[in-house]
Amino acid sequence: SVYAVSDLHADHPENLALLRRQPVRPEDAVLIAGDVSNDVSILRETLEIFVSKFKHVAFCPGNHDLWLHEGDGCKNSLEKLGKILALCEELGVATRPTV
Repeated sequence: SVYAVSDLHADHPENLALLRRQPVRPEDAVLIAGDVSNDVSILRETLEIFVSKFKHVAFCPGNHDLWLHEGDGCKNSLEKLGKILALCEELGVATRPTV
């Protein structure tokens, strides 16, 4: 199966807790269509949760993900996009179409 989710807003603790409780789907794929968090550490934690539960994970950053956060050390949203893409690569999360 392929799942699609968006607007997770994992900055809210109750949303992140709900994601942690989701079942493992070892043969399935999920597309996360943005607006997870403007805090890169929360984005990392959220992506790690999905990677631990799904065989394939893809992410498309949304506008909230690119908002600057005092802890991200980025000068602008383009720099932050680069940081997010590098994080996705590190975690094995797809950000481009693959075959």
